[in-house]
Amino acid sequence: MPADIVSEINSNINLNKRPERIISLVPSITELLFDLNIGSAVKGITDYCIYPEREIKNKIKVGGPKNVDFKTVKAINPDLIIAVKEENNKHQIVELAKNYNVLVLDIVDYKSALKGIETVGKYCFCENDALNLINDIESSFTELSVNVNKKSIYVVWFNPIIAAGTDTFINSFMQKAGFDNIIKNSGYPKLSVDTIKKLNPEFILLSSEPFSFTEEHKNIFEKNIPEAEVIFVDGEMFSWYGSRMKKAPKYFMSLDNSIV
Repeated sequence: MPADIVSEINSNINLNKRPERIISLVPSITELLFDLNIGSAVKGITDYCIYPEREIKNKIKVGGPKNVDFKTVKAINPDLIIAVKEENNKHQIVELAKNYNVLVLDIVDYKSALKGIETVGKYCFCENDALNLINDIESSFTELSVNVNKKSIYVVWFNPIIAAGTDTFINSFMQKAGFDNIIKNSGYPKLSVDTIKKLNPEFILLSSEPFSFTEEHKNIFEKNIPEAEVIFVDGEMFSWYGSRMKKAPKYFMSLDNSIV
């Protein structure tokens, strides 16, 4: 989704009070809204929203982030829909913006993720809660201490093998965790085992989401790329922007200690 389209969609938002009916189209944003104490206004969520577990049980499901059910959206008649440029379907977001206030966040790294929290706070009229959360996240990262320059590849999918490239939030958090991403393509490039072998990574990180890697997948990488250490990592800690970022530094230090 081009930046000019994002700017145009966001510039058309017309809210003069705290929204009472919000639809979140991204799981991490759903969690964020509850942590900003506006969860009671969240009426619609995606099929993949899982936090906070108890509070979302009775929320209306509107489909997947890239496959929104427009009839369900219409029934909710939201004051505000929150989407993320990388996560949601451009054409659906543009269509939704014709009839509803749609806020599109452009999150590609740590800094833009914090800006995203601030922006959600602004449009949801909970600025103080957003600023307090940002302060908590920044404080937690000041305590982060890990070994750096671990040459690595972060894998998000298998068959085809897809890895996180540059200009992604995952890439930014790999750096925070001390992993030097040796994939220099933008976005999420498809890779072959031979390509990965030639890149000679020290570590291959198998994410817990969106693909569920198993020991069988780990064995395939270990067999074909024996020089690399293959480890399972918590995908939520590497890819969930929002309030879960506060928990990431502690996890990164624990991960670092486990592989040294």
